[in-house]
Amino acid sequence: MVSNPGWLMERSQAMKVTLKRFLQLAALLASTGALMVGCDAKKDTPSGTATAATRTATLTWSANDEPDVARYKVYFGTASGTFGPPIDVGKTTSYQVTGLTIGQTYKFAVTAVDTSNNESNFPNEVITVITNIAQSGLPGQATTYYVDKNVADDTNTCAQAIDPLSPKQTIRSGISCLSAGDTLIVKAGTYDESFDDPFSNTGSSWANKITVKAEVPRSVIIKAIGGDYVMTFQEASQRYIEFNGVEIDASNALACGVCISGEAHHIRFKNSAILNAANQGVSILSGAGASPDYNEFINVEVANSALNRPCLGRDGMKPEDGYCHGFYISSNYNLLDGVNLHHNNGYGLQFFPRGNRGNTIRNSLSHDNLSVGIGSFGDDNRIVNNVVYNNNGGGLLIEETNNLVFNNTVYENPQGISGLTVKGTGHSVKNNLFSLNDVFGIPRDPTNLVGTDPLFFANAAGGNFRLKDNTSPAFDAGISLPGVATDFDSIRRPQGTAPDIGAYEFSGNAPGDIVAPVPPADLTVL
Repeated sequence: MVSNPGWLMERSQAMKVTLKRFLQLAALLASTGALMVGCDAKKDTPSGTATAATRTATLTWSANDEPDVARYKVYFGTASGTFGPPIDVGKTTSYQVTGLTIGQTYKFAVTAVDTSNNESNFPNEVITVITNIAQSGLPGQATTYYVDKNVADDTNTCAQAIDPLSPKQTIRSGISCLSAGDTLIVKAGTYDESFDDPFSNTGSSWANKITVKAEVPRSVIIKAIGGDYVMTFQEASQRYIEFNGVEIDASNALACGVCISGEAHHIRFKNSAILNAANQGVSILSGAGASPDYNEFINVEVANSALNRPCLGRDGMKPEDGYCHGFYISSNYNLLDGVNLHHNNGYGLQFFPRGNRGNTIRNSLSHDNLSVGIGSFGDDNRIVNNVVYNNNGGGLLIEETNNLVFNNTVYENPQGISGLTVKGTGHSVKNNLFSLNDVFGIPRDPTNLVGTDPLFFANAAGGNFRLKDNTSPAFDAGISLPGVATDFDSIRRPQGTAPDIGAYEFSGNAPGDIVAPVPPADLTVL
């Protein structure tokens, strides 16, 4: 099943606005030292430094070397041992805390969380004082601006919006202040806005991008009052843009939640959600000689497309179930990492039409969609370390040429193509685990397990498809594959004599594991 949403492009109009930056901010650095020691006496005592820059603190730490560590949490507050709610930052070793107060002392701590959800302690913290900042207006210095929907109006200038006490009221107005390297911090709330090519300036690389970031992840809801979409990007000025921690609610829009087309490229969403679209949750459309390539979706939930309302996906006119997908991608070299695709009225993900290439989906979930979990109708696409289950049209559908399908776990996709159907030539399908599903169209490579007993999973009924123990036939039964150095949980492969088959590498910790990891070492505040 495929969609033809090109009609959306005709309804979008480019908005080009030239705006002048008012003020830049330079940082005056100050530092102090502190300690952070873990519960393991053998760990080295980390050093701590502190630096103030535009009311932000960038935390870095050393990765915990325990194999079952799945993610980290950041804590901060103004009194020792007294922190606000934790910020789950995933499997990363740095995080920027924003919106800090000049002259205030802050305490920071980072904990490690393992795959059994055990969390380390933080007996000591790194301490920093956010000191006064010189407003020198140096050219080329990245600046942080603020938005808060609760201020009275949108008349504060960009110069004033550098101070979180005098922010812009709307995200659109805040975006007008931004140039390459700048960040817009958005306070919590529901913003009744939509965006049509909103950036008049552009980033120049991922190292010099424009960032729009929720102060607290998933606390900012962008909900258009009406129209075709919540966000659309078409012009060449729309590139190297990152949205971090926002939730897009497309329940009032007539089509997609996020539409990328034309000459836009390098659009990134992180730690976000795109929900309730009438058509596609995310559409990335090539056409008319332009291909909006190299977009990224990292730790993003895309769900409920055309849920409980008619799907108008195929021609935009006639209601027809099965054509409103989580992702509809026809361009090249896009990355989906850690996405959660569920309850969409169509595919969880469809790389289509034919001719797309070089796309990757990895470390992701696709489940409870009306049609196929993941479909690749392209060349040289990669489907790695994904868990695909309970999709009504089947698990994986692979066509065209040279797709790589490695280390996926595919469970009980009840109808349609079953676990896997392959057509075309040159595909490499290895180390995949199929339970309560069959495969069609290819010889059964000996590295794939088909018909695996679900009792080998930790809790298949509860959606936990990690291996229960080392008695599973998937244990140490795979082969090393290029580009598959870790598993779904970022655990290094192999843990035993050979990689395990499926999305998860057994790390020796049973589901009843109650031993917490040690805290990460070498916490530093920059």
